[in-house]
Amino acid sequence: MKALLTNWRSYALAVIAIVGLALLLSEPAEDTNFLLTILWTKTLGFAALYACFKLSNYWERTGAIDFTSLTNIDDAWE
Repeated sequence: MKALLTNWRSYALAVIAIVGLALLLSEPAEDTNFLLTILWTKTLGFAALYACFKLSNYWERTGAIDFTSLTNIDDAWE
């Protein structure tokens, strides 16, 4: 757990995921080009979450980030 919190990659994944969720949950404030704006925000939101998924898989596969410490809570701070 400590290694996960000190790794910059986990913070990058968190930022990308937060941006993706914000884009997915947002809605345009103006009525001009409502459909175009909503399609772009949802597309970018899905793209950000997909990039987060692919980056996390790649970094875990190469050993740059370790998510296994999240599943074993007993050894989390060792």
